[in-house]
Amino acid sequence: MTTARTHRTLSRVIGAAFLGAAAIQATNKETFSNLVPDQLADHKETIQGGMTVGLAGIGLSFFVPRLRQVSRWAPTAVLVSTLPTAIQQVREPEQLEGVGLPPQLAPVRVIAQLLMIAGIWRATRKPTPTN
Repeated sequence: MTTARTHRTLSRVIGAAFLGAAAIQATNKETFSNLVPDQLADHKETIQGGMTVGLAGIGLSFFVPRLRQVSRWAPTAVLVSTLPTAIQQVREPEQLEGVGLPPQLAPVRVIAQLLMIAGIWRATRKPTPTN
């Protein structure tokens, strides 16, 4: 069971993580645009910019209780849609080396995304009242 306090704390931590990710992505545009799959290479800058804005919006949604459903579905969609790329980077870790990231991060990224999805669903469940 998730108490209201646990829900609020978890929501704030996840919201801050998404806001931090947006800030990192905004300040390292080239690195993140180079992570866009080759099939979408013509749209790297647009995708990177859109993701930065999207991550910031997702992060903010965790601080507004009325946006619980947005806080559940939007980040889940982002994390699930980027899992194939993350898994591909486990198979071909040199992709990460090409953008200056250690290849050891590839499996960590997959695990972190799955844990974040679980945390998001826990944080966005309806909290039970504290007795």
